[in-house]
This record gives sequence, C-alpha cells and structure tokens, in this order.
Amino acid sequence: MLTWSSWRPQSRAELEVVADEFDAPTVPNVIEGGQTPSLVAQDLRQIGFDVFVCLLSGLFAATRALQVAYGTLPTEGTTQTADAVAFDEFEQAIGAPGLRVAVRGTLRRRTTGPVVCETCYEPP
Repeated sequence: MLTWSSWRPQSRAELEVVADEFDAPTVPNVIEGGQTPSLVAQDLRQIGFDVFVCLLSGLFAATRALQVAYGTLPTEGTTQTADAVAFDEFEQAIGAPGLRVAVRGTLRRRTTGPVVCETCYEPP
C-alpha cells in the first residue's frame, strides 16, 4: 500500500490524480475538517478509490457527546439532563446480554469468596 504522508490532496481534481496514477489499492486519508476534501463514499468510488474509511468520525461525535454531557455539571450539578442512551440501551449496544451468557460458562463459585473466572484462577 502506498501512502502520501507529505502530500495532502486539497481538491477533487487532486484526488482524481491519486486514484488514476497508481495501479494499486487506493485509500483516501479523509478526515472531517482536514485538508483533503470530504467527499461522500459514492463520489470516492466513482473517482476510483477502492476503500473508504471514516477513521475519526466516531471519535469526533463521542468527543462532542462528552463535552455536552459533562458540560452540564458546572451549571446544573448533574449529568442527568444530558441527552444520552438509557442504561438498557447501552447494554444492548455493547452486547452485554450475550457477554453474560458467554461468561457464565467460564465462571464458577468457590466454596467461599467471590465468583472467579476459570481461566483466571488456578485452585491451590
């Protein structure tokens, strides 16, 4: 894979040059707000790029959500008013129910003390 760390295409025309010049898989380094034009996947595919990833999109959105959630603390003394997923929604999003089922198969209860993981605990 070829990369262009020192050259950052700054127009659609420059992106077209990159896609046309190389006989190899091409991946544009597009970051929202960066120097390379942020085109939609369909346009990048039409230009000739093989793969398109949104490396920082989720991180940018999560950063904004954290700013909003914690921004209510100084003014309201709580994060309860922040627009957020409910606990049950969060558990579904991360697949917690399935994890619980999978983990139950590896846990056992010692005669005394806490539940321990079979792969983490070796009996004396």
